[in-house]
Amino acid sequence: MPKKLLLSLLCILSAPALAQNNPQPNQAPNQAPQQQLPSIKLSFPAQCQLGQTCYIAPNGDGALNIALPTQAEMQQGVPVVAALAGQVMQSRDGMADNKDTQYTIQKGQECGNGILLRDPSGWQAQYCHLKNGSITVKPGDMVKAGQVIGQVGASGKADFPQLYFAVGFNGKAVNPFTPDIWAQPFKAPAIGLIASGLSTAPVNIQQLQQQTTSKNQFSFDDESVVAWVRVYGLQTGYKQRFEFYQPNGQLYGQAQESDIKQPLRDWLAYGGYPIKGHMNGVQKGQWKVLYQLLPPGQTEWKTLAQMSFTLQ
Repeated sequence: MPKKLLLSLLCILSAPALAQNNPQPNQAPNQAPQQQLPSIKLSFPAQCQLGQTCYIAPNGDGALNIALPTQAEMQQGVPVVAALAGQVMQSRDGMADNKDTQYTIQKGQECGNGILLRDPSGWQAQYCHLKNGSITVKPGDMVKAGQVIGQVGASGKADFPQLYFAVGFNGKAVNPFTPDIWAQPFKAPAIGLIASGLSTAPVNIQQLQQQTTSKNQFSFDDESVVAWVRVYGLQTGYKQRFEFYQPNGQLYGQAQESDIKQPLRDWLAYGGYPIKGHMNGVQKGQWKVLYQLLPPGQTEWKTLAQMSFTLQ
């Protein structure tokens, strides 16, 4: 029986970007009655593709947290645009971007580098955690919907690259997931893949947040083959498993299965097998690895990630 590496789960936990979801910093708003709101058609605030180059990280505070997979994308620059046409009411720049969870901020600066916009009818849009030095507007400026006003960053109370985007009307919060307020309503997958790859040893979330790397060729001198995935939105009750298939299509060993016991924003899982001294005699060639999820109450496993590597 092949010897397997124990399936391990790591997570990073992050507090909400702000303690409140009001477009006016440091004020707790009431919810604006939807039926009383004037019509608005917002532009999506970041120039990225949901589920591909960015994802909405669950935060539970009534705003959108549009997250980037790694620091590398942030350094390359992901534009942030004005969601509405109006005036810049407030802005702040000059706060450094955080590279990990080891940072300190002063009270009232949780938003980091930010912008507050307001249109003539009373609609407001707040942006937080923008990249240091990226803001291109100042208070009093008039902006057009879709105009680039900054870049996604990690300033303020943020331990990963993200854009915190809150919507309000006359100081009262509006649910940003309301379809009618968007020019092009978006659909954010509840669960999705951030990244996946292969390595010779387990990786950690800090490494993967800096830059995603993967190995696709292994030899019998390598210590192990480890498949890893980063997933967002996993909920309690799901099951997950890794399966390794040999070049002839036969499953190697057994499926490595475990339960999801708590909901997490950013989930890192990995599974694998020792190679050196353990895989002698197995087939060389192209191997396939599947990462699958089983939703609560269902019987059909769903493949979320597929990886391949050459053993030579």
